[in-house]
Amino acid sequence: MFNLLFGITMIKSMRPIFRKNVMQAIDNYSYLLLNTIFISIFVALYFMYLNSKNVRFFNVVDNCKTMNMYQILSMLLISFLTITSTILIMNMDSSSLSTTSVTIMKSLSSIILVLLGIFIYKEKYNFTQLYGVMLTIIGIYFISSK
Repeated sequence: MFNLLFGITMIKSMRPIFRKNVMQAIDNYSYLLLNTIFISIFVALYFMYLNSKNVRFFNVVDNCKTMNMYQILSMLLISFLTITSTILIMNMDSSSLSTTSVTIMKSLSSIILVLLGIFIYKEKYNFTQLYGVMLTIIGIYFISSK
């Protein structure tokens, strides 16, 4: 499982390289539109794959109907924050901020998420996981210092 997560992280870290290549031809809003279209296509293809594994789309929809109001509002908030953060990061990338500053701000979101999990949801982490978070904080400090 660790190898899979490591591979996904490595592929995700290459995203700015691909994005820089694409952004030479289009503006931010065209990028957002195309990115949304392609994500929609990939989600549709994934549901087609699930259908071949006997996971029916309407069963998934029925599962969604069992959500209570708090869960629906949480899902709406997650969706809103995802879109808002995407647009903010897109605008930050086009602003005068350096690539390093934007990368640091993106990395801090993971650390904030871990801290929220600890303090709000009382999640338990072992020493190795906390050590990894500390190394991330130290790495961000070294990247941001001149």
